[in-house]
Amino acid sequence: MNYLIKNLKISLNNLFPRKRDKIRFLILTIVASSISILELGLAKIFSEIILSTNGTDKTFFPLIALFVLLSIIAKLITFAQKTRRIGLFSEALGDENSEKNSNAWNLTLSIEFSNIFGHLLQISLVTFFVFLLSPNFGVIIFASSILSIFILSNLSRKQEAYQTKFFKTRYTKYKVSSKTRVLTRVKSAEIGALSSGIISLATLIVLIYFHHQNLITTADSIVSFFAIRLLGSNLSALSSSLMRYARALVYSSFGMARLTQNS
Repeated sequence: MNYLIKNLKISLNNLFPRKRDKIRFLILTIVASSISILELGLAKIFSEIILSTNGTDKTFFPLIALFVLLSIIAKLITFAQKTRRIGLFSEALGDENSEKNSNAWNLTLSIEFSNIFGHLLQISLVTFFVFLLSPNFGVIIFASSILSIFILSNLSRKQEAYQTKFFKTRYTKYKVSSKTRVLTRVKSAEIGALSSGIISLATLIVLIYFHHQNLITTADSIVSFFAIRLLGSNLSALSSSLMRYARALVYSSFGMARLTQNS
């Protein structure tokens, strides 16, 4: 876990040396991550619609209208954030003709760093949202998320070591095939996704138990189900992003500078 926090902190300072760029990046990430709460709000509205006694209820059609409106807003926010961040990264990396920006891996590193930061923030917000619904189940969600991130952090650390070894073979007679390079990264990403998937499944079983024991209401159980699915999606995407980040970290100008200093 310390490895992940340390690397993200270093990347933030290297990719966004100016305070203005840091602030803009954080704002974009927070806006994008707020979609997770919006999605859970949609799940809450959806559960109220489904559990409504009949379609003649005065709140039935307003809830449907609100559901559609918030769904459109969520899609628009996602589109705006993902397109705007490319401009932010290019500007933060500097002039196109500069030596730093001539390394295409720097842009890849920026994108994956943004993805990782966003996934972690979404996981935190979703966990907090579930905690507000049910403190007891929120603790379970928190523990499962920490365990998943711990596993992914260790896999990412090992992947960086693999990528460093692959990079150094460029200057030796020993060559690593493209198949091995790609397979190593994909396999690590899938192991991380599988691990987080198993943990999410175990959390779902706990949710069923909580509902069976009347420790959580039906409506909140439905929302918590969507929350677990959202967490699972974020953790799976986080696993892939971490492995791509490890590769970009090694091949970026920042990574190569670090390797040069250590050699």
